[in-house]
Amino acid sequence: MIKLLHTGDWHLGRSYSSVQAENPEAAARYSGARVEALRNLIRTAGTEGVDYIVAAGDIFDSKQSSKDFIGTVCGILAEAECPVIIIPGNHDYYEQNDPFWKKVKDAAEENTVILTDSRPFEPAGGNAVFYPCICHDRYSEGNALLWLKEFKDRNEEKVNIGIAHGALEGLSFDREKKYYYMTREELTACSMDLWLLGHSHVPYPNTETIYGEGVFNAGTHQQTDMADRSPGSAFIITVDDDKQISAKMVMTGVLHFRRLSIVIGRTDTLTDKIERAISGINGDEYSLRIDISGYASPEDFEQRQAIYDFFSSRFISFEVTDDGLKKQITPKMIDAETIEGTLENRLLKKYTDAPELLELAMDIVESCRKGELS
Repeated sequence: MIKLLHTGDWHLGRSYSSVQAENPEAAARYSGARVEALRNLIRTAGTEGVDYIVAAGDIFDSKQSSKDFIGTVCGILAEAECPVIIIPGNHDYYEQNDPFWKKVKDAAEENTVILTDSRPFEPAGGNAVFYPCICHDRYSEGNALLWLKEFKDRNEEKVNIGIAHGALEGLSFDREKKYYYMTREELTACSMDLWLLGHSHVPYPNTETIYGEGVFNAGTHQQTDMADRSPGSAFIITVDDDKQISAKMVMTGVLHFRRLSIVIGRTDTLTDKIERAISGINGDEYSLRIDISGYASPEDFEQRQAIYDFFSSRFISFEVTDDGLKKQITPKMIDAETIEGTLENRLLKKYTDAPELLELAMDIVESCRKGELS
């Protein structure tokens, strides 16, 4: 039996330059969280008692990381109680005689194994063989599976584990098929007992407990941004002596990005509605984006930016999109626009409990005044 922790797409060293200009504190938190989540991951591996940690590419966000930062990362990996097996991804791809990966290998401790050749790796004393399918460029219309399809000398007495970085059919959006695109048929043709993939920031399978599944995509250990659908997780995978597979997802992220939608009704206040929506969310760990629509009172509509500013101090980042929010039309506003007691005045007031119909009626009345309707 073997037990391993499957992870990848750490993107360590990501600078969050687009955030830096407007919110440097948030940018620093996001970048630092990726390192803290790595420490979480190493601790989790120790708690779970795994035999291997396998990282399926994009360990670094780019190949520009400093020697000091590389040393910090390798120092964290050295704390693992088991071998850490790494392959390069498309962000930190490997070139022949690559100076970047030489720095990483020089800084790595004995427990960290960096696979940069297309050949099997068989850890001493173990019952697993790892087959790395690595990236040699940022983009590729072909994947890195070819050598493995042609490789015949598998050790059937051990667990054969393929590691690959690239876009998996049906999971990763890759219309142009330039991110090392892989199909399930291609994976099956390689005759592995287990596939450990990286690239897409979506964990697959996306369930807490898995039985029998032979293909896993790690997601990422720390949610990257608002568009990232990963919860910040890794897989603990067990392969028994009969090569039967079971797995569970473990949470490793330390910060979270969340998007909420709020609809403001006629009797709601903007402050109360937002307060209820964010109830229970620990602001020190969250960046929020809220989409607000509906009809706010005239007072709330005019003061909405001050209301948003009030909440923003509670979170790492607090963004609001309120293009769908409109000012509620009140009887006082109707009286200001029409003569009280007239037909149009009475007609409009009938719709005060139905904001959408009232808005339409006001548009019709205004159009009639301008002679746009006959």
